[in-house]
Amino acid sequence: MNKLYFNLKVLLNSTANARTFFYLATCLLSATSGFAQNDYCIPTLNQPNAATEPISLVQFGTIDNASSAELDVEIPKYEDFSDLSTDVQRGESYTLTVQGNTDGDNINYITIYIDWNQDGVFSNSLSQNEKYQYTDALTNSNGLDDVYMTYDIIIPTDAVLGTTRMRIVKNYQSPSPAPCTSVAVFGQVEDYSLAVADTNSVYNVEIATANDLPANIEAVGATLELIATVHPNTASQAVIWTVEAGSDYATINTSGLVTALTSGAALIRATSVEDDTKYYEIEVYISIPQTAVVPDFTENFDGATNWTFTNEGQANKWLIGNATSNSGDKSLYISNDYGTSNTYTTSISTRSHAYRDIALPEGTTTATLSFDWQAAGDFYSGGWGDFYYDYLRVWIVPASYTPTAGTAINSENGNLQIGSHFVNQDGFASYYNDELDLSAFAGENMRLVFEWTNDNDGGNQPAAAVDNIEFLLGEVSDPCVAVATFDYSFEDFTTFPEQCWSASHGSPMIMLTGTADKAVQVYSFMAGTSDFYLVTPQVSTIDGLHVLEFEVSTASTGMNIQIGTLLNPTDYASFVPAGTLITPATGNSYTSVAIPAVANHSYVAIKIIPNGNHRAVSISNVEWKMGNLSVGSFEKNLVKVYPNPTTDYATIQSDEKVKEVRLYNQMGQLIKIQDLNVIDFTNVSSGIYFAEILFEDNTTVKQKIVRK
Repeated sequence: MNKLYFNLKVLLNSTANARTFFYLATCLLSATSGFAQNDYCIPTLNQPNAATEPISLVQFGTIDNASSAELDVEIPKYEDFSDLSTDVQRGESYTLTVQGNTDGDNINYITIYIDWNQDGVFSNSLSQNEKYQYTDALTNSNGLDDVYMTYDIIIPTDAVLGTTRMRIVKNYQSPSPAPCTSVAVFGQVEDYSLAVADTNSVYNVEIATANDLPANIEAVGATLELIATVHPNTASQAVIWTVEAGSDYATINTSGLVTALTSGAALIRATSVEDDTKYYEIEVYISIPQTAVVPDFTENFDGATNWTFTNEGQANKWLIGNATSNSGDKSLYISNDYGTSNTYTTSISTRSHAYRDIALPEGTTTATLSFDWQAAGDFYSGGWGDFYYDYLRVWIVPASYTPTAGTAINSENGNLQIGSHFVNQDGFASYYNDELDLSAFAGENMRLVFEWTNDNDGGNQPAAAVDNIEFLLGEVSDPCVAVATFDYSFEDFTTFPEQCWSASHGSPMIMLTGTADKAVQVYSFMAGTSDFYLVTPQVSTIDGLHVLEFEVSTASTGMNIQIGTLLNPTDYASFVPAGTLITPATGNSYTSVAIPAVANHSYVAIKIIPNGNHRAVSISNVEWKMGNLSVGSFEKNLVKVYPNPTTDYATIQSDEKVKEVRLYNQMGQLIKIQDLNVIDFTNVSSGIYFAEILFEDNTTVKQKIVRK
């Protein structure tokens, strides 16, 4: 359109002159810029006082506008959404999708008017290609179900370039008869804007991940490939890739390959080379897998860190950077600009988390936790009570619990809140607790979680920041104390070894197998000449009276098992065998001989001798228990010890002559040796004792005797 130039001198001394100036200015605007968008007719409907049967969804190009689906007289019959615009290209086809409430089992038709020549008038003539009425109808829809109208619109090749208006009319029982007056009987009208571009003009850029993967990276140095598409496809596809924010956490090369530097988030932009006003941005999240730290643990965030964030889709994100700290250079804090500042957007609700895994040893009871923090946030405390809106909370949770962005942590499933709400602190303060009861997490990995929450109704800066974390173990009891007996089926094991067992080799040579009927498998692999050891928990009753019983669920031929004792769980050179070699067979149960006391030995070992490569045996249902105390040709009931319990002496009654009596305590320690059939307990303390009685025919009987 050619520009027209006016040399005007207008005296505004009357209402008429003012109107004249307005008219001339409007003409000038039309001459220089095309039709003014706000001068389109305001549509009217035939039933203005009836409840509106609304359009509830319009999708066209990049327009995706959902609105109320309620039947309500308060909802306007006409809604002007012309501030919502999408770019369209001459000659290209676009799909229009419309949903709406038909007020029951009624038929509604959708009519579309588009002012392609930008003359400010919606042509009502189908021949002028500005009216589209032969579309699918909406029937029996509440506006929120799966009933849609879709229609493909081809942009005319002679459409005037620039911004124009699209009007969508939903009408009861018939297409709309006109775009302005008596547009519809029951229904609604909505207006939108279209920006018409030439065939080769860039109208938008899109970014996708290769293979439609999530925009996440989970290892330092790992990469994510991004693909940019410039529309239309006839335009140059060349783009410039940049990290618009978050360059501390990721880089990108000229081909769209993102490389992770550390945990965080980065905003990646692809800009059209042909038109640098057209670009697209995508957030990439970097979450490095956790390696649980063993306490004692301190963190000032200045060195290498291993924190995980749940920032996906959140305006305010946890990051590690140098925007604030209480000492040193860096801290952990909430930021709305990818770490540049410790500020948060107060108009968008957010809930995000930062957490660190900590491995607690068996026997953990208490710990000390301290950290520096700040969070001005937002809260109310007064006559109505305490209300928290923007705040920091701290949690200890099992490592099996993974926080979710946008979702609050609660006190279920063993989650433990530390302190209350951290808020109203615009400078760093210190938190200290030396009485954390962590006995419920003993022997497991726990997560220390910092959770930030804010609503969308104002607040005070700064957002949360955390520095100088210190986690110190308190009292740790020894969970592996010596026991008198045990019985393990391994059903509650999650790995092997655990629960005070130990092993000479790791997985896959020694490992837990099965899900229901679990067993410990020993596999020789290429170490067929090596010996393998399964070492039981410490016992206090290696006394010549107890036996080890176990089952073999599977076994290769040619293998042997030897039961014995050890000085400590890893001193295999101290192994002392008890009994003869066992040749295991699948499905059999075995019971060792009564294992004799060996000085300072308090561990029972199952020694597996594979005698070849790639041989395996699986052992289950291992029990350490009192054995059958009768050995030899005598039956136990032919030997009597009385009185039992006793306070001073116990007499052995038998047809055979007693050759020797050895008396042991419960720890397997030898108390005395005698050759009489009367055992003297006068100088022995109260407790349980075991008498090993050897007769002249070299048979042996073992008896339990109680000293009162």
